[in-house]
Amino acid sequence: STLISYITTLKISYACTLLRHTDSSPLEISNKLAYDSLSHFNRVFKKITGTSPIAYRKQVADTPIG
Repeated sequence: STLISYITTLKISYACTLLRHTDSSPLEISNKLAYDSLSHFNRVFKKITGTSPIAYRKQVADTPIG
């Protein structure tokens, strides 16, 4: 399942980019990345990043650049 985990990591990495640079909701992002449900996306996101999509967006929004 290394290919699956590689693809999952890429998808979550892209989700992080979308959370940082767009106003798309976690639901819109999970749909765009072909997750079956928002709860599944949230679970996978948290497993990889250690935080929820909402908390991630807030965290990066609060982080000063530089």
